[in-house]
Amino acid sequence: MKQIITILSFFLCLFVNAQEKAKYSGQGMKFQYTVLVQDSKNYIVLTMTSEKQVFAQQPTLMLKTFEGDVITLVGEIVDSNKTTAGVMISGIMFPVSERTFVAQFSISNEEIELLSKGICKIRLTTVPKLHEKEFKKDKIGLKLYTMFQDAWKQQNNF
Repeated sequence: MKQIITILSFFLCLFVNAQEKAKYSGQGMKFQYTVLVQDSKNYIVLTMTSEKQVFAQQPTLMLKTFEGDVITLVGEIVDSNKTTAGVMISGIMFPVSERTFVAQFSISNEEIELLSKGICKIRLTTVPKLHEKEFKKDKIGLKLYTMFQDAWKQQNNF
């Protein structure tokens, strides 16, 4: 029952905050980060789309700030699906499949404050290969921090 409520809350959050996302792509994958505040708990919700990579059984997300602080978050997979399509080349149909995974990572208020310093490196446990991405300038840290601030304001202004 708790998982159903979490999943429904996640999708509600996605629809309400459709334009509030931090995203990037690389290594044949797309990543989209959103936030969820539910029952005084904070979550980073990560959607990964890939042809080959999948989340590990219990995904771990490591975020390194530009000041050297490391945030380690252990998550849980809340959804996964596979989309298959075909590409026609010279009369031959080639199947193309894409997998989408959604995981949520619990994060404390203190760790959220660290996000405001900017994120310079991300490490995510994916299979068969570990995903790492380095940024020269912040793409997701301040955006996630602002999204949490907005979510807290919405929750307090009921």
